[in-house]
Amino acid sequence: TVREMKFLGYCLKENSRLHSVLDTTVRMVTKSYKVPDTSAVLERGIYVYIPTLDIHMDPKFYPEPEKFLPERWGPENDRPNCTYLPFGAGPRMCIAMRFANMEMMCAMSKLLMKFEVSLHPSVRLPPRIEPFSFFTYPREKIYFNLKKISP
Repeated sequence: TVREMKFLGYCLKENSRLHSVLDTTVRMVTKSYKVPDTSAVLERGIYVYIPTLDIHMDPKFYPEPEKFLPERWGPENDRPNCTYLPFGAGPRMCIAMRFANMEMMCAMSKLLMKFEVSLHPSVRLPPRIEPFSFFTYPREKIYFNLKKISP
């Protein structure tokens, strides 16, 4: 079953870490909060921007954060809560997270069973990201080569 494809799941998680759809998320402070070890207080009613991409690229949580390392998601690699946020976290997180993950797993497993996939030579790496956009997406199209696998 798709749930048994652990390494594929690790690959999809690592891709979501490196290329989150949203690079920030916003939350409203519901109760005043004193930031530990500082004199700062987040007052009730203000909005806080959470830099998702910066958290995903923090070497404290992800050694060699710029590298694609799916094995970092194995059960032996534990990390603090709220350090992986492609779908947000807490009561306001994306309600379709499980569905989206299952869809990605199904689609990728079907694709990879039938095709050998590679990047087209015209693709520039790393892709340039469109600035000042609500969603994170590449400026140029990303093309792939698909070679049918013989049965």
